[in-house]
Amino acid sequence: ILLANTYSDKEQELKSINLLRAKQVEGIVMICWKVEEDHINYIQNCGIPATYISKTARDYDIYTVSTSNTDATYDMTKYLIDKGHKKIAFMMTSEDDTVLEAERYLGFEKAMQDNALNIDKSLVKNAGTTYKHGHDKMKEILDEGNVPEAVFVTGDEAAIGALNAICDAGYRVPEDIQIIGFDNIRFSRLVTPEISTIEQPIKEMGTLAV
Repeated sequence: ILLANTYSDKEQELKSINLLRAKQVEGIVMICWKVEEDHINYIQNCGIPATYISKTARDYDIYTVSTSNTDATYDMTKYLIDKGHKKIAFMMTSEDDTVLEAERYLGFEKAMQDNALNIDKSLVKNAGTTYKHGHDKMKEILDEGNVPEAVFVTGDEAAIGALNAICDAGYRVPEDIQIIGFDNIRFSRLVTPEISTIEQPIKEMGTLAV
């Protein structure tokens, strides 16, 4: 087993593939933030079998392992509805992957429709992935005066920012506004109160890819 860390640097990723080829590996599991055609062509030209774990890998005709984003957001939205929430804000946090966010929004939209609930478009926001993005966008929602019963943020770091914006405005979580994140990063368990979040099954995804 050979492990190459590339830190999402494309040039380093291509160098690592070449190194693995020189070491005559029999297969590659490639985990990267963004799979591009260069990666795929390079590995295929090497003739090495490969599987990919990446949010953009589904755009290509290759073997991939990923989370079902639509099902995940559907299930979590249904959870919020079952808790009695009807006025739900949805904050999308992926700035560079409209397909990913479309999949997640589709799950949210379908859950709302299946439960005969209207989506308040003023509560659907595009944000970024950082704490500041989440904080600023949540403050914007609250400043507009259209206060939701729950907020679904599609990234944990932005969800933590949204959580603090809610508390700064004098609301209680989850008593006044419940907040949901996505990914279950370590920091989501370190804030007070803890945010509920969707856990990506990282270990299982790696096992399946291997």
